[in-house]
Amino acid sequence: MKQSELFFSFLLVPLDFLMIILAGTSAYYLRFASLATEIRPVIFSLPFGGYFQIVLLIALAWLVIFAFTGLYNIKGSRRLTAEIYRVILACSTGLMLIVIMIFVFRELFSSRFIVLAGWLLAIIYISFARIVIRSVQRTLLKHGIGVHKIVLVGNSNTTDVLMHEFSSQKRSGYEIIKRLKNFSLEAGEDLAEFIKTNKVDEIIQSIKRIFDIILALFLIIIFSPILIIAAIIIKLDSRGPVIYKNERVSKNGIFKLFKFRSMIYQYCVGDEYGNNRAMELEKKLIEEKNTKSGPVYKIGDDPRLTGVGKFIRRWSIDELPQFFNILKGDMSLVGPRPHQPREVAKYEHHHKKVLSIKPGLTGLAQISGRSDLSFEDEVKLDIYYIENWSLLFDIAIILRTPLAVIRGRKVE
Repeated sequence: MKQSELFFSFLLVPLDFLMIILAGTSAYYLRFASLATEIRPVIFSLPFGGYFQIVLLIALAWLVIFAFTGLYNIKGSRRLTAEIYRVILACSTGLMLIVIMIFVFRELFSSRFIVLAGWLLAIIYISFARIVIRSVQRTLLKHGIGVHKIVLVGNSNTTDVLMHEFSSQKRSGYEIIKRLKNFSLEAGEDLAEFIKTNKVDEIIQSIKRIFDIILALFLIIIFSPILIIAAIIIKLDSRGPVIYKNERVSKNGIFKLFKFRSMIYQYCVGDEYGNNRAMELEKKLIEEKNTKSGPVYKIGDDPRLTGVGKFIRRWSIDELPQFFNILKGDMSLVGPRPHQPREVAKYEHHHKKVLSIKPGLTGLAQISGRSDLSFEDEVKLDIYYIENWSLLFDIAIILRTPLAVIRGRKVE
């Protein structure tokens, strides 16, 4: 954390303390104001001196809660909505503390109005104070004060996106002072010399493609017994190819998505397997059993599935061949779900943002209950992922994927 960030973090502590006290004081005088007493007369005794001492103790306790919820770990890049959400969460936790105190020491509080008004005013006052602080901080960032000077390493589209974002958003808190296309031995030596004469706060390496290749190879080795067994069982269970290739759309155009075949061969629809009968049946099933709205479709209780097909779909085994799509460069491990050309043709303008990056084998929408999500909710999650991508975000999604599979996937 830079000195400017430390300064603002320390500044927020006394500022929050004052805002909490101001909220408690305001709530007290609101309750005893003539307008409030005319509506509901005061039938309790609560001297301000004793009340103010309680407010001081509560304010100190709330500061501890604020620290645990991360309200004093500020950076210029944190979004205002996230900041306000943390304030509401922290104040609500503080309210629960007061409720417990009321239960234990009931005589200390005789007015629910004061408690609730104090909670609401605390949220308003603290949020306002933080908006002011953020405005000051971003103004300083705009003038180069407190900016993180970074070296960006990478030669991918993601790197280009980061370059554009950091360059166009002067108040983001980041300034790219050097870019390296790759991290070779020569580049490392060049960077070491550069750091000797220039102040560098962070080195950000865009390694998504490298990460995809390494992890895909590792997972292919890990899952190779399942891949082999699944291929044998599918071949023995029903006539037809083991791998089904379906056209999907990515940022680079149309590609063939690999999946284990889960349908009866004559009902497979695709360039290599399709026929008029299969296409007519699928059209009829979409009309009668579609469980989705919008551009995409999902056929519930699909009669075309084989017995093995239902099982491999239930446990997402049919998706495993997509590791080879990742190695080819068609897909990434994490990203939006790839859709068929006929589905993409029905996209509205704001839906097309999901095509700005490679589709993924798993993704934020997939681990958030993809089968139960509406298409609009799926798009919102994918856009959130695109706008907030990081390598740690990818790792978190990958680690949550097995749990999402265990929870169950609707066989459609």
